[in-house]
Amino acid sequence: MTHVPAPSREPARLHALGDLLRRELPLSGPLGVELRRWDQGGLEVWAPAEPNRNVQGTLFGGSLAAVALLAGWGLVRLELQERDIDAEVVVQDSVLRYERPVWAAIQALALHPPAKEWDRFLRALRTRGRGRIAVRVELTPDGVDSPGAAVSMEARYVATVAPH
Repeated sequence: MTHVPAPSREPARLHALGDLLRRELPLSGPLGVELRRWDQGGLEVWAPAEPNRNVQGTLFGGSLAAVALLAGWGLVRLELQERDIDAEVVVQDSVLRYERPVWAAIQALALHPPAKEWDRFLRALRTRGRGRIAVRVELTPDGVDSPGAAVSMEARYVATVAPH
């Protein structure tokens, strides 16, 4: 079974995830998090600069970390829902790299894991009821043309199949 992301995702799932974030993860509201798109490229999450600025005028590292974690979590959750897999998803660990300050609104792109990793994750979920997958998230300033991510994150998420 090879993971090939669908070219066009169901917008209703993306909207439902946005509702869930606002309802169950109240921090997403003050951060200004918006789910922008979900397609073969991954899940794009956007957050404005203003509510996330620190005393230096750049975006606060904690806000950037939260946006990155939400993007990775959201990608795993959406991909499981797409396959009708009812599972709880939590972050196990993460490593963030702050390459340069961010002054503008931020776009976080949670990238699809390689097909081999995704297949291993799905197999573990189906056979053991629990699986782990690593997700890379790249954060770039919105509308700023600069090479590479300003912030990158590698996080491992654990999914546990909900008992029926």
